[in-house]
Amino acid sequence: MAGVIAILVLSFLSAAALWLCLGSRFRFTPSQAENDLANFIGYFGLSVPIMLVIVLLIG
Repeated sequence: MAGVIAILVLSFLSAAALWLCLGSRFRFTPSQAENDLANFIGYFGLSVPIMLVIVLLIG
C-alpha cells in the first residue's frame, strides 16, 4: 500500500515539475485552462510507469 501511495505522490510531483518546465506543449482542447489541466493529466499518465519502475527498483 505504501508503494502505491509513493508511486502516486512521486508521479504527481514529477508531473507538476514537467508542467512547470515544459508548460502546455500539446493542444487537447481550445480552452487554455482545460488545456493546461489536460496537459498535466497527460504528464501524470506518463510519469506513473516511470515512477512504478523507480519505486519497485528502490523498494
